[in-house]
Amino acid sequence: MARHLLGRAERELSAVSGDEHAAGLLSELRGYVGSSLPQRPTAPVAAADLLLPVYIRKDSFELRLFSTIMTLR
Repeated sequence: MARHLLGRAERELSAVSGDEHAAGLLSELRGYVGSSLPQRPTAPVAAADLLLPVYIRKDSFELRLFSTIMTLR
């Protein structure tokens, strides 16, 4: 989930050139993740980016959800 959210932030905040607040926010988000996620090249937005499957399992209990994150302009 972190990789998905960071990738989205990379795409959207990197497109805003010259905005110190956007650059600061992106830097802060990258700091939370640190080196725990391998770097991936930023890909263009795809239809699959609208849904993010989330699977949680604890012992014999399994929960399957999905999350959506959209920006309306």
